[in-house]
Amino acid sequence: MSRYKDGIITNTILKEEGGSISAIQSLAEDNDGRLWIGVVHELFVLKDGTFFTFNTENGLFNNNIFAIIEDKRGNFLISSNQGIYRVSKQQLNYFCRWKIKSLRFNGLWQC
Repeated sequence: MSRYKDGIITNTILKEEGGSISAIQSLAEDNDGRLWIGVVHELFVLKDGTFFTFNTENGLFNNNIFAIIEDKRGNFLISSNQGIYRVSKQQLNYFCRWKIKSLRFNGLWQC
């Protein structure tokens, strides 16, 4: 888990895995004001000063995220090196609150 406080990001997950916050590939702010960050190997959301991580281990279709766009139905369209897929923002929020243990993607458009 990671934390943002007083302008400093403390990120034990990225340090343990040898990653770097400089590997950011996309940023998106959703309609609720949350910041979504696509990096080389994961998707993060900054929620209430804490980073939550999504990746293929918990059901995300692909970890290499190029762009994130929120549609009018409350879904995210995420482009990756294997195509574009859709994930419900509600499902991602449930995962952050530990109401579900894994994610489901809803469709894939291959490049």
